[in-house]
Amino acid sequence: MGPGATLPPPPPPPTPPNVILFFTDDHGFADLGIHGQEADVQTPHTDQLARDGVLFEQGYVTAPQCSPSRAGLMTGVFQARFGMDNNRQGPLPLELKTMADHMRALGYRTGMAGKWHLDVDQNNRQNLPSSTDESLYRPGARGFDEFFEGRRHSWFASHTAEGEPVPHAEHPIQDQRDRIGLATAWSQAFIRRHHEQPFFLYVPYFAPHVPLEAPAQDLEVFAGVSEEKRRIALAMIHAMDRGVGAIRDTLAGLELTNRTLIIYAGDNGAPTIDHLANGSLNTLLAGEKGMLTEGGIRVPFILSWPGTLPEGARYPHMVSTLDLLPTMRAAASADPAPGLDGKNLLPALQSTPPTPVHERLYWRFLTQSAVREADWKLILLGDGTELLFDMRAPLLERENLAKEHADVVDRLRTDLQAWADGLQPPGLSSGPLHPGDRQFFSHHGYISAGAP
Repeated sequence: MGPGATLPPPPPPPTPPNVILFFTDDHGFADLGIHGQEADVQTPHTDQLARDGVLFEQGYVTAPQCSPSRAGLMTGVFQARFGMDNNRQGPLPLELKTMADHMRALGYRTGMAGKWHLDVDQNNRQNLPSSTDESLYRPGARGFDEFFEGRRHSWFASHTAEGEPVPHAEHPIQDQRDRIGLATAWSQAFIRRHHEQPFFLYVPYFAPHVPLEAPAQDLEVFAGVSEEKRRIALAMIHAMDRGVGAIRDTLAGLELTNRTLIIYAGDNGAPTIDHLANGSLNTLLAGEKGMLTEGGIRVPFILSWPGTLPEGARYPHMVSTLDLLPTMRAAASADPAPGLDGKNLLPALQSTPPTPVHERLYWRFLTQSAVREADWKLILLGDGTELLFDMRAPLLERENLAKEHADVVDRLRTDLQAWADGLQPPGLSSGPLHPGDRQFFSHHGYISAGAP
């Protein structure tokens, strides 16, 4: 370069992608059409999302229950590290940074529409002084710039579903329309408001969780399904699927498709026993919501980012919702955040063939503890029962191999104990099983009906 020559200006920094996270509620693993388990489920838009990205065959949540699962997702930290082991141990402590806090600090506009379930409610109010300002635990104080938070007809909102500002967000607004459609409409309006800057949008649909209710247009699609709960659950899942399609259409209209990372996951498996059943199914997986068997913790799980992630891929290795926050930060070109329990998934997904990101995953919930390592899964019950399963078996978690492989049990138990000692309170779960859990484990012959 000769005298007086000038260097070309440096290229502009890459624009961080928008991030949309769909999080469904009590949505069984079987109830996604692309999984090929149930012929009656119709999820064409979500199936296309998977075809446009990566479908995870072994995607796990951190708990088989709503609040602890959301606490792990939203903080990137296993929830029992801060004492939030189940629904009664909330709300989410104020000193913890949320996913929205992380993304806002990276320059994102943050929004959420749907069910929060990390605030003060009838299950956890006794954990706080009576003088507590409950608004400090709602989304607007936990990193979300804009929000439409609620479950059915009463919403704490910064904006209406049509995008009009709400002047007094500390008071709920009433809207009797379908809860799934409201969350979708609010999300579309949020995208239109902020499409010229990076945004993070969290869409935790309150479906197909009870109380069951669905728009007439979706119920009509399943008019031939005779069992009522199943028909309504299918309609609710279909309504969420329409929401995925509508939000993707909004992105496409604004030419944001290739600039948006979309994540789709569930909070836990479907409840299937007795009066708690919501009509969703965990077909082929053992157990249900509330259990550390696969039916409680393996969930629909998709990542799509056209032009960056592979399209039409199936990732065969285990991943966790704890991995989502590190992955979102990496997508935004941010440095790793200290103290997170998950892993950035992007390098593993972009390698050929895709590589594993975890040697082991761990859980503790009520009177159950578990560890998954490659082909083995160990579940320890609070009454002393030890269950070892070969995860290569055609029907998962049907045959307890603990006696045949005592060496594997000893090794995994030692490893699980060491991990559990770092929780709050420390140690493995103990105590008598919940009656529903005992019914399940006894039915499959894992324990005898008269076991202590």
